Parts: sequence; structure tokens; C-alpha cells
Amino acid sequence: MPDSNITKRALAQAMKDLMRTEAFSKISVGDICQACNMSRKSFYYHFRDKYDLVNWIFDSEFLQSIHPETHHNGWGLLADMCAYFYQEQAFYRNALRISGQNSFREYFGQAITPPHGLFCPGYF
Repeated sequence: MPDSNITKRALAQAMKDLMRTEAFSKISVGDICQACNMSRKSFYYHFRDKYDLVNWIFDSEFLQSIHPETHHNGWGLLADMCAYFYQEQAFYRNALRISGQNSFREYFGQAITPPHGLFCPGYF
């Protein structure tokens, strides 16, 4: 399984690098694969599509970096979220422009919305 994470992280870094300069809609799976010298087969082994990759980046980097389980209230969590988004603003500015089904905007909304999201009732 460690090799799987190495591959996923390489694809994620390629996507983040591309999204610093290109709109998400202009980036193809082929562009991502070319940027990290991988085959499309490798990409599709790990991700359904480029939307899935963006959501995985959020899950693997965002949730692991802010450690929501360590916060006793929403204010500390919110501060950590803001700091993370500021640090990764080039990527997330582009990611939040994606709209529609399977978009990061939809995914993020579900991830922070009660009752199962980061901000549960009574957290603030």
C-alpha cells in the first residue's frame, strides 16, 4: 500500500502544480499524467476522474494537516482551516471555482455541514 500513496501523491502534486497556472476545466487527465510521467492506466487505477483526485487532495492533505479530532471547539478548527487555505490558496482558489456534480465545492460543503461534517451542532 505505501507504493499506492506514493503514486497518489505524485498525481496530486502534478494536479496542484497545474492548477497554479491553469483553470481546472483546461486540465486533462493526460496533462496530469504527463506532468508526473505516469500512464493514464496508473491514474485510473487510483482515481475515477480528476474530480476524485481533487477531493482526495482535500481528504489526504487538509484533514490530515488540521487534525479536526484535536480541537475542542470550532474556533481553533476554523483558525487552522483558514491558515491551511491561505498556505494552499493557489490550488483552492481554483478548486472552489469548480461547480456542478462531483465538484470540490459540493464535496467541501458536505464535509463541513452538520450533522456529519466538521462543524457539528454545539461546536462553537
